[in-house]
Amino acid sequence: MPSRIERKLLHILDEIKVIEAERVLIQAELEAHRLIDSDAHRDAALGIEPLESTLTRDDVFRFERLLARLENRRLFLEAKRSALLDRLGD
Repeated sequence: MPSRIERKLLHILDEIKVIEAERVLIQAELEAHRLIDSDAHRDAALGIEPLESTLTRDDVFRFERLLARLENRRLFLEAKRSALLDRLGD
């Protein structure tokens, strides 16, 4: 039977794995939105649908913030994992 620390560690490792999978998907989505945003800015410069440029920019910012939040969560979990490994070693 795993100890309480080991169970916590396994839970954290599972959560990190989920975050990594989400990060890959969000990164791909962000790249797609960046391409769309680039096209929208080019169109706006030509006077074609300037409002779309603002909307696509907002989408890019939203995905960048989401990616940053995931990275912060991953860093927090990595620190917690490290602390649990230290406790486990004692």
